[in-house]
Amino acid sequence: MLFRSFWALALTGVIGATIGIRTAAAQTCGEQPQNLPIEVQQQIKGDAEGKAKLAVRLLGDASLSGSVESSRRELRQKYDNIDRSTVDRYFLWVTCQQIMNDRSMTTPQKLEEYQKVYRLIVAPLGATGRVNTPLPSHPNSLVTGRLGLQFRQNGQTVMVEEGTDDVQVVHLARGPFEIMLPRPMARDIDAEKVALQVTVSDDPALFDIAHIASEPATAQPRARRAALRRIVGSNVADDDLDVAPLFSPGTGMADNEHGSGRLFAVELHTDYPYGHNYIFGGRFNVDDASKRGLYVSSISLIDFDTRKETNLLARAKQIFLVCRFSQSNTPETLDPLQLELIRLEFDGA
Repeated sequence: MLFRSFWALALTGVIGATIGIRTAAAQTCGEQPQNLPIEVQQQIKGDAEGKAKLAVRLLGDASLSGSVESSRRELRQKYDNIDRSTVDRYFLWVTCQQIMNDRSMTTPQKLEEYQKVYRLIVAPLGATGRVNTPLPSHPNSLVTGRLGLQFRQNGQTVMVEEGTDDVQVVHLARGPFEIMLPRPMARDIDAEKVALQVTVSDDPALFDIAHIASEPATAQPRARRAALRRIVGSNVADDDLDVAPLFSPGTGMADNEHGSGRLFAVELHTDYPYGHNYIFGGRFNVDDASKRGLYVSSISLIDFDTRKETNLLARAKQIFLVCRFSQSNTPETLDPLQLELIRLEFDGA
């Protein structure tokens, strides 16, 4: 009897918790809009729930606004025989239900996120379906094209512009920023199966090095050596030029187990083969509800003869990054299609 009573109490608790969640949703979201015919409700329900689930997944992400606007537009177009405000109210009600039933957030967090979505759904839509979103002067994106890296600064996502020769351009203020990784990478980061490798310089010739390094080393070794010599100058021995310039074994650089907010830069004329920042595991020290990433407050160029350290983030006009992912279960080859060339531009530089 005692065993049976225990499970009865446990079941009562679960049912009570479930009823409590539903009650909270009903209190916040109100009643389902009633002026939709039953057959229309069945049709719009599936579409609205799918778009509401997408909105909930994007909570806290800069792309939420665009996603909500796009969803409203699509629902309005598909159900153009229904009053637009009714379609919006139904979409809002379904989205509210999804937020309130999310067990990963506290009640204050749910209410805060619901207010954000509410403001987006009740905002007027222009003829193009956009809300105060000017047409960009250059093609841009929320993430880089090949690796899906996202840059954030002061709590905002920084747009990535498409430059020439597959270069991604990011405009930053002079100050700390974050490099965020694609969401699916999180499990592999925790298991230390994937690393982000980044070579950094204030010399634009780093991208020329990357192009040379992407070519087969045995194709034209003399021509390859000559091309490298024109960039690195006379300080590097001839034999050293046969070593792969980027991401060679033993050239990884890191300081603390959980990072120090610092990226290390290289000097192209003296540091051959070039070191790279090797970021894995706990060094991805930014962890929010949706993504993992790296906090950067300094980009250090160290003169190893004098031990003088210069913070390029404070003085360089531009900073050049060559990035790739290194995964333990894949061959360590330098695939040009898996390299990301990123140029950081600083406002007012």
